Amino acid sequence: MPFWNVVGFALGAGTALLGKEGAKTCTVAVEESIAHHYNNQIRTLMEEDPERHQELLQVIKQFRDEELEHHYLGLEHDAE
Repeated sequence: MPFWNVVGFALGAGTALLGKEGAKTCTVAVEESIAHHYNNQIRTLMEEDPERHQELLQVIKQFRDEELEHHYLGLEHDAE
């Protein structure tokens, strides 16, 4: 866990050094990757047994939608 704390801090600090526009662009890219990962999880659970995983699917969809909201917010603020 300490390793990931250092890596997370370094990533955040490195992104901050890119400036405001660079940080926004990085945020949009990260949010897009996270949403893609959530979509893969949703597809896997839907293929396996959607009834059995109904509650988990709802949680993952909620998290995915929150990440996409951050993604679109960044795009609205000229993150490209």
